[in-house]
Amino acid sequence: MQIILPILLVLCAYYFSKSIRINSILLYVIATLLASASLLYNSEIFSLITTGNLGLSFLIVVMYTGTLKGGSKIKKQLSSVRKDYAILGFIFITPHAYLHMIDSIQDKIPLQYLALFAFILMIPLFVTSFKFVKTKMQTSNWLRLHQIAYIIYLLLFLHLINVSNGSNVVVYYTIFGLYSFFALNKRFSSYTYVKAATITILVGSTSLIFVNNIVDYLDEPTNSIEGNVFEDGVYIGYAKGYQNIDTIVRVGIEDNQIEYIIIEECGCTFYTNDGYFANIAYQMATEIRIQNRTDIDSIASATQTCNAVKKAVINALDAALH
Repeated sequence: MQIILPILLVLCAYYFSKSIRINSILLYVIATLLASASLLYNSEIFSLITTGNLGLSFLIVVMYTGTLKGGSKIKKQLSSVRKDYAILGFIFITPHAYLHMIDSIQDKIPLQYLALFAFILMIPLFVTSFKFVKTKMQTSNWLRLHQIAYIIYLLLFLHLINVSNGSNVVVYYTIFGLYSFFALNKRFSSYTYVKAATITILVGSTSLIFVNNIVDYLDEPTNSIEGNVFEDGVYIGYAKGYQNIDTIVRVGIEDNQIEYIIIEECGCTFYTNDGYFANIAYQMATEIRIQNRTDIDSIASATQTCNAVKKAVINALDAALH
């Protein structure tokens, strides 16, 4: 979806750029109504908006348009609707930002500072993208202000790999890595490809290690039950899950067997995918109890959530060691 949506938007811009420009105000109104509706109705119909995928897709097209060579037809078509796509992107990403800020206030998920900073920086760019505002500014000041877009792209990249896992990390690394390569390539006068590739790889690799914490992501828990003797009782275990959300489990032990595992905090946001990751957390706890071991294979689409449950159970078992 992260790749398909931007491609569809590129095709719309290429074949319907004139219609988009003529009906831009109408499109803004429709986008605002849809964005507002997504806040009022928790439905799969609006999931593309509330997850931020639609807004991000518009911004990706805006981002890549600036890297295209001048003179080409696709550059001309995309550039003609670039400001419209930028405005639509902000409108559609606002519900996602709003819902996550509310979730952070209510302590459902940690506050994502990188995303918050990116959203705040988008506001002046959004306002000055409207023609009636832009015409009142000096061109040099407008261009200088919109250089902030590069900081926004970097913050979005860091945020996305911070909250993603598995294949999504690869997708975002590819999308933003290629953009970085093309954008930097235009900035250098000598050894352009080498310099662009080197900077892109360094930034991307550093981000994966320190922002996404890929070392911890690859650290699969081992079986802490085999060969150990545990005291009967009930023990509390803690770990960090998706987006560093607390994972808390209550483990009951009797005759060196796990009698039950109660997940008090699943280490995942219930809002995302309508509880999909929460269900996986409960499924993982059930498998650990049935097999009486903590090295159960993680589910590929929810590795961080699965690992968090396993680590929390291990933490509880450590307290029960005889």
